[in-house]
Amino acid sequence: MLNHEEKLKLVKKKKKILLAVVLIIVGVFLLLGITLLVLSGIRHFVWDRRVQEHINPMERRYIHPDPDWDKNIFEDSQYMSLDRSIKYSDGSVITVMSEETKELYPVPAQFMYDVVQTIINGDYEAYNNIFADEYWDNGGEDFMFPMQALYRTEIQIINMTETTAEVKLSYMIYKNDGMFRPDLPYDEEAVRPLVYMLVENGEGELKVFRKNVYTFIATENFE
Repeated sequence: MLNHEEKLKLVKKKKKILLAVVLIIVGVFLLLGITLLVLSGIRHFVWDRRVQEHINPMERRYIHPDPDWDKNIFEDSQYMSLDRSIKYSDGSVITVMSEETKELYPVPAQFMYDVVQTIINGDYEAYNNIFADEYWDNGGEDFMFPMQALYRTEIQIINMTETTAEVKLSYMIYKNDGMFRPDLPYDEEAVRPLVYMLVENGEGELKVFRKNVYTFIATENFE
């Protein structure tokens, strides 16, 4: 027969064993919960990556540094060492445009050459001025950006009539701050050409009435 003291020790021992069992069970459930949480996070990450691959490229967003509104990109020796020429492609031959030679090219190409200059110089007011009323009426984006370090720039007319044109504009941005093209990464070489759809207004000026990400699908005829 156990005396009172031995009974107390036995009860305490059983309590310790029970507490240990409870802690083990709680630990198992906690570990299981953490595992499920991690697996769920991984699944959502993979899903987000898959979705990201299929959304409109202009809707993609990358992490960019804060813009430097005072930076003069022409004082950046690394940028100045890149291919900063503005090229024109007629689909078979590529030539280099300049202020002195741009008048030798079709008017839509001249127009886009000037557009590129506004982007490089961070002249967002002039850039916003290239758009037609139709662009703004359809909820067009209002731009505000500092100087943009464009390089490997190429202009190509895809379709042209007497009063309209579709022009593909390709370029890379060195150390992209995301203010002008948030769909391009900061420090990677990436190209996502845009198609500017131009129309001549009543005053004989070319204006952009639509701007889309370029795809290899045949462009529309908007005569």
